[in-house]
Amino acid sequence: MKNAVTFALLLFSLGLLSQTEERAVIEVLYGGRFLKDESQFPGASVFKRDDQGQVHFRHKGADLYCDGAYLYAKENRLEALGNIRMLQGDTLTLKSRKLFYNGDTRMARAIDSVDLVNNDSRLLTNLLFFNREKQEAYFNTGGTLYSEENILNSRVGTYDMNAKTYIFEEKVHIDNPDFVLDSDKLIFDTTTQEAYMSGATTIVSPTYRFYFEQGQYNTDKELGYGLKNTRIDYDNRTLYGDSVYFDNAREYASATQNIKVIDSLNASVLKAQYVELFKAKDSMRATGEAIVARELDRDSLYVHGTYLFVTGKEQERDLLAFPNARFYKEGLSGASDSLRYTQKTGITELLGDPVLWNVKNQLTGDYMYFTYSKGNKAIDSLHVEGNAFMVAEDSIGELGYNQAKGALLDGNFIDNKLHAMLLKKNTEVIYYMYDDTPALIGVNKTVCSEIKIQFADGSISDITFMVNPSGEIYPYALFPEELEGFRWRGSERVDSLEEFISRIKRLKK
Repeated sequence: MKNAVTFALLLFSLGLLSQTEERAVIEVLYGGRFLKDESQFPGASVFKRDDQGQVHFRHKGADLYCDGAYLYAKENRLEALGNIRMLQGDTLTLKSRKLFYNGDTRMARAIDSVDLVNNDSRLLTNLLFFNREKQEAYFNTGGTLYSEENILNSRVGTYDMNAKTYIFEEKVHIDNPDFVLDSDKLIFDTTTQEAYMSGATTIVSPTYRFYFEQGQYNTDKELGYGLKNTRIDYDNRTLYGDSVYFDNAREYASATQNIKVIDSLNASVLKAQYVELFKAKDSMRATGEAIVARELDRDSLYVHGTYLFVTGKEQERDLLAFPNARFYKEGLSGASDSLRYTQKTGITELLGDPVLWNVKNQLTGDYMYFTYSKGNKAIDSLHVEGNAFMVAEDSIGELGYNQAKGALLDGNFIDNKLHAMLLKKNTEVIYYMYDDTPALIGVNKTVCSEIKIQFADGSISDITFMVNPSGEIYPYALFPEELEGFRWRGSERVDSLEEFISRIKRLKK
């Protein structure tokens, strides 16, 4: 009887094959127990596994095993039930509890505990549509992909087996031992472990948080870039930019265009057009209209340089700006070839042709530095070495410039305004003198070893000649020449933040 059934199945299959050479029919390789009952199963041939094994079908290079099946020969389709395995070559295995397959369209619909393994990736879902013609699989009720160390979940997904890529949509989530990723839409290459995201995307690890709305990320190497509304929280800094590149292995990040870096621990904000962060070296480099703003006494000090370098650990940052260094604070501004700020000592050094303006006063010298008080972070003192020179416009008669020079200068500030200044070694002064009217008395020129100058609201209020003074008061008509080294640099001065930023943009051009 068993031989008769087998022979009948063979004739049945040969009959199907002879219908047309173009149509690839579903072949029955092993039918187990066979039943044909038109009243109960119209149009179907019913197969059930027996003691010899599962029912076995083949179609266009794929083998299908199951516990039972309904084969509709005329329609070239089948319904498979129980412990289903579809094998395609030696790379793809599809398992489920129920499967509908159409031989003409080569479309399969797998239902319940669906398990698709292809090469090194594995997809689990409860409903999967598999197009063997295009080699695409699709789910829309939620699925989970296992690929190397990544576990990917989403509500909707498409797998292109030719390209070896998955397209995930709606609540995409990746669990990796080193990070988690959430996105609106993600294309994942199972060969390279490369992910391409669009829509709100967040990558979070113990050491960084990366947000963007369009970008690419290699989940194996932990490197990639964001292109839209990009932000990365990294090394106690928050970096914003139109485009941000990140490499976790190198502990490196860079950004271009419309950049802002917030250092919350050190109360500073940096803006630039290009920035690089080196976490291992505790350093940052910026250029392109680069400005760093550091919070001071109820205000901020703004620093610019063609290049800005920030190095050092938390609370011990050093800032270097060069060339064309500029800085601005309300009531205070300056310039030099380079500027160096050391947070640990609270010293800001101006190197190379430095100039500082405070209220109405200009100060220059070969080398200059100022310090901050630790209590309220306000500017505390000023020191100038070599060719120290102070110039202040004559604010009363507006006839010229008050001038004082010496080899060394020490000054102190109160409320960010010059309060007192001491000039030492070979000092000279030219000073416009007025009575209480006020009428011009004359122009005082004095030479001595030390000069102390007092200020009130930033203007000279008193001058004391301390050691061996020798001077003369000249009528204005006989006003002596300017002191040697006199140089008024008022055209470089800025009096507002807007003017400071505008000047930087002009420097770039």
